[in-house]
Amino acid sequence: MPSQSEIIDFFNRQLQTWPEAAARFEALSGVLTKQFDINGFHVTVSHNPARIQSSAAKVDKASIASRRCFLCDANRPPQQQHIDWRDYRILVNPYPILPLHFTIVASQHRPQSISGAIADMTDLALMLPDFAIFYNGPACGASAPDHFHFQAVRKSDLPMFCHQQLPFGVIRLAGDKATQQDVDAALALLPKSDSETEPKVNIFCTTDSGNPEIILIPRRRHRPDFYGEDGMLISPASIDLAGVIVAPRLTDFKRIDAATINEIYSQLCLSQAEINSLKNEIK
Repeated sequence: MPSQSEIIDFFNRQLQTWPEAAARFEALSGVLTKQFDINGFHVTVSHNPARIQSSAAKVDKASIASRRCFLCDANRPPQQQHIDWRDYRILVNPYPILPLHFTIVASQHRPQSISGAIADMTDLALMLPDFAIFYNGPACGASAPDHFHFQAVRKSDLPMFCHQQLPFGVIRLAGDKATQQDVDAALALLPKSDSETEPKVNIFCTTDSGNPEIILIPRRRHRPDFYGEDGMLISPASIDLAGVIVAPRLTDFKRIDAATINEIYSQLCLSQAEINSLKNEIK
C-alpha cells in the first residue's frame, strides 16, 4: 500500500513529465475568486475555465454511448501515469480544481455505483489522512458516470471541513458505523426513481486519528433550474457542495451572488430538518 508521502511524490514527478497538466495546476494560483458567507458557511467561487469540459458534460445515455471512456487505460493520455492500488489506478487529475487533486479510477470499466465500494473508500481515507476522498453519484456531478471512480483533495482546502455550519442537510456515519451496511441503510431512506440504480447522493470520507467519517449529502436533482448555455453553466458536484463552487465561464463568475448560491443549495440538497424527518432512522 503506497503511503501519503509516496503519492504526493508521484504527483510532483507527474507534473515534471506532463507539461499540459502542470500548466493547469500552475494556473490555479491565478484564477479569479470571490467569497461569500452563506449563513455562516464560507463559500469560495472560482473562475476556472479549464473545468468547462466537466461543467458542460453531456451525461445522458446516448452521449455516453457515443464517446470513448476517458478513464479507461487505452484512452487516457500517454503522459498520464498511475499508481496501482488494489483494483484501482491512482491518477493526477489533469483538470484540477484545487492544488492537489487526484482521481482514483477502477482498473476495469464499470458503472459509477457506490455499492460494494465503501471499504475501499475508507481505506483510501486511512491511506491519505490529510485528504478528503469523495464520490460523485452518476447523476450528481460525475462527468464519467460509466466508469467507477473516486477523487481526492486536501480536506483543508474545503470549507466543509473547517467546522462550519452547513447550509444543507447531511447524514454522518463515523467510526464503526462507517461501513457499507450503514451506508446502504442510509441510502435506503432516500427516494430514487425506477430508472436510477441509487439515490442521488454525493459522499465524502475522511479520517481523524485513524477513525473514518462518512458524510452523505442527499440530492434532489442533478443541476439547478438555471443551468444551461442561456443561464449559468454551473454543474455542482461534491467540491461545489463542500464550499468551492466552480464557474468556468467569466460571465457566470461575475453574475453569481449569495442569492444564487442559496438557490443552488436549496434546489439541489435537502435541509437537515427534511433528513431528520425521514420515516426510518439509521440504527
